[in-house]
Amino acid sequence: MAVTVAGSRKRGLANVVDSVFLDDQFSVPSHLAKRSRCSSSDTSVADLEKGKDIFPPNGSSINIPSNRSQWAELVVKEMSSALDLVDAKNRAFNILDLFQKATSEQCTSQDVLQKMREEHQEQKLTLGGLLEQNGFMKRAFLKQHNLLHDCKKTSQERLQIIDQYKKENEALKQRNMFLEFQLAQLNQHSHNTGQCNPNVF
Repeated sequence: MAVTVAGSRKRGLANVVDSVFLDDQFSVPSHLAKRSRCSSSDTSVADLEKGKDIFPPNGSSINIPSNRSQWAELVVKEMSSALDLVDAKNRAFNILDLFQKATSEQCTSQDVLQKMREEHQEQKLTLGGLLEQNGFMKRAFLKQHNLLHDCKKTSQERLQIIDQYKKENEALKQRNMFLEFQLAQLNQHSHNTGQCNPNVF
């Protein structure tokens, strides 16, 4: 009778323990939950070998946490999923490897970001120099354009003066020809007048 009571008490305690672990907020794979109740050493070794697959090595198929709360959740989840001390130790090593990888990637990204900032600063300085040269070239071009415009304007004015001189020259030529013609007529008239007898009058 005592044995039956003791056995029932043991079974009741086992059911309570199972309910506590089954009600845990962190889910445990079904194949590990079933095999964890076995008492043979071979089954425990197999569970340890399969327990390594819960946390992927080097974080190959798991998202790397980005803040402290996610890291804490990951640690609690992995430790609660551990089968024994050895499995917990392996999981802790995996978490540390993942943390090291995350910090190294962050450092690398910061180095790349710093390098990009330096290159951006150099390109900014180069661009500033090019803009300054461009402004100088624009001012020189504007000055040259103004000089060329003045030269064209002066050339047009001189062409107009030349045309005016040509017209005046043509007018003077015509006037000269007219004067020469009048002079020739006067000379002929005076020659004819000089041949008459002055005693007639």
